[in-house]
Amino acid sequence: MKHYVYKLTETKTSEFYYGVRTCKCEPKDDDYLGSMISWKPTKSNLSKEIVGEFDNRDDAIDYEKELIIQFISHPLNRN
Repeated sequence: MKHYVYKLTETKTSEFYYGVRTCKCEPKDDDYLGSMISWKPTKSNLSKEIVGEFDNRDDAIDYEKELIIQFISHPLNRN
């Protein structure tokens, strides 16, 4: 299994969201675009960037938490 942290950016508004994902494929080939509950962007306007790959899910979750905390006050953060 592959574990990674991704950043989704809404290309028209620059709003962004960090998430964590585990998949069987290579992260760059994964077409998953998140399961945002409160933020509902138009999926065709999303850009996905892999910001970290990890050996286990716990490390990926820890990194996602760090990013969310780091950007929690950013006005375009949608986490």
